[in-house]
Amino acid sequence: MKNRSPSVISYAHNFEDVMLARVFSGRTDGFYVDVGAGDPVALSVTKWFYDLGWSGINIEPNRSLFKKLSADRSRDVNLDCGAGASRKSAQFMEMPIPELSSFDSRVHARARGQKIFGTTRTVRVLPLTEILDQYAGERHIDFLKIDVEGWEREVLCGLDLEKYRPTVILVESTWPETRIESQSEWEDDLIAARYTFVYFDGINRFYLANEHLHLKENLVLPPNIFDDIQPAALVQMESELRHYQAERSADINRLNEPLKVSETGRQARLDLVNRLNDDIINRLVSLENATQHIINRLTSLENAIQVHKFSTRLGLVQQYPPTELEVPASYYAEIPPPNAPRIAIVTPSLNHAAYLEQAIDSILGQEYPNLAYFVQDGVSKDGSVDILNSYNSQLAWRSEPDTGQANAINRAFEKVNGDIMAYINSDDLLLPGTLSYVARFFQRNPKVDVVYGHRICIDRDGSEIGRWILPQHDLEAVKWADFIPQETMFWRRRVWDAVGPFDESFHYALDWDFILRAQAQGFRFRRLPRFLACFRVHVEQKTLALKQVGQQECDILRKRSFGTVPTRVEINNGLRRYMRRHVALHIVSRLEQRWSRYRRQLVRVTFPVRTMIRNEDAKTLSWNAKDAD
Repeated sequence: MKNRSPSVISYAHNFEDVMLARVFSGRTDGFYVDVGAGDPVALSVTKWFYDLGWSGINIEPNRSLFKKLSADRSRDVNLDCGAGASRKSAQFMEMPIPELSSFDSRVHARARGQKIFGTTRTVRVLPLTEILDQYAGERHIDFLKIDVEGWEREVLCGLDLEKYRPTVILVESTWPETRIESQSEWEDDLIAARYTFVYFDGINRFYLANEHLHLKENLVLPPNIFDDIQPAALVQMESELRHYQAERSADINRLNEPLKVSETGRQARLDLVNRLNDDIINRLVSLENATQHIINRLTSLENAIQVHKFSTRLGLVQQYPPTELEVPASYYAEIPPPNAPRIAIVTPSLNHAAYLEQAIDSILGQEYPNLAYFVQDGVSKDGSVDILNSYNSQLAWRSEPDTGQANAINRAFEKVNGDIMAYINSDDLLLPGTLSYVARFFQRNPKVDVVYGHRICIDRDGSEIGRWILPQHDLEAVKWADFIPQETMFWRRRVWDAVGPFDESFHYALDWDFILRAQAQGFRFRRLPRFLACFRVHVEQKTLALKQVGQQECDILRKRSFGTVPTRVEINNGLRRYMRRHVALHIVSRLEQRWSRYRRQLVRVTFPVRTMIRNEDAKTLSWNAKDAD
């Protein structure tokens, strides 16, 4: 590797500009071509180079993004068109997230299937060779970037790689918002044109012209501390902080002037000056905290914990004021695996009409192709039966008396069958894409028996109020306390056959009892690195109403594990290492969430209204609305 280069301000989505900066270190007069250029600043691969003095051609058919490019990139050639295999007109779908807009009909169909609707318009398309003939002149192209959401082969088919030979070509090689690779459609053409694949960053593939393979050493390692990266978000925060400090200094100076001529109110003014100084200090601390995450290679995670002074969040359901519920856009892009395993889900419900419909829609809206779903109602008197009736053939259900939640769940599981099982309470929600994600994991990991994930806490209105970030499964920690979020837990049928049904003597800790019995029989647990469901907090909630009963049941289970009921001090000592890992993960998760929000990778969670599903049980079971008691 070459000597360390000066700091790189990275604007790109996945540090692509950092990798390119290594190859072209010290250059201030290069030339680039950006197909699918996007925003001139946010997530831009070329922004750093433009600020160095480079120029190039930006091709962007999205109207809002093209306007930004035209306003911000006066030195570049900005074109409001598409690049393709031939001169023609094509249908271009502009998506709510502009960077996901595409010409590709497969992307259009997938977006409609996920209830994401954009605006379609006709756009002129030109071969890339023709564009370069007109605008590139005799300039050598240092790098060509292609990010066109499924349209990559069309772009490359329109480029004469004998006439124009960019030193580096980087192509987005995964399907939009997924990890599924797509290079098989076009990579052979690049190889045939004497380009060599040298690096894959998880999203893009980098290729070097064979005559420039001596530069390969710059593309061997991923971005790291030696690249001296300064994320653009951090640079922006520092700039805003300096501006804020200047404003506050001016305020302080103005406040100091009257103090020179009058003692009246002097102490009050000094107090205000001190508060302003404290405000500056607090913002500096916030900036340092953000720096610890963004450049996390500069310090160990344990030091980060000391800087942030985060406390444990597990067990706390209300951690901050209500805020909009958001998840990564990739959650909506999950697709079921081939030969999707059958998933059986039951929902026990009693007088939860206020939340029942949203709980059902969060499950049916998954559009999972092999779902057996059953709602077991305990003869509700609040309109729940009317809600269940309104789903017609979409839903199998029954309303009859039961002796408690465990009894209701056991009755429901007698009526549905599946390779994978779970129960979701009628006031909780599944997050988008959960069933496909879980099914794919089970299919790829046949030795794992039980999985669960992170939890988002929501209030009665569906606003986010907290997050539980779980460490990897700990065989000992789960004996001291049950932090496994029940609404995120899925298990294989073989677990139920060996351990089930739920013990109906438990009314609060029935899931913890099930977990401990499954673990004792040697079944393998795995915590998944994803938020799978939402736990709703409200005054009618059983978890809150049965607190005293719950403590008694927890004591029974701890005594079963340890032979005696441990004290609170013993429980805390037993959980200390587990909680330390939780704190570290919580810090990372919260800062990653802020970073994702800055990069516009989060979307508001909405649940579909009545999505028809392919649910054979819902059509064939004899008990449904008309059999309700």
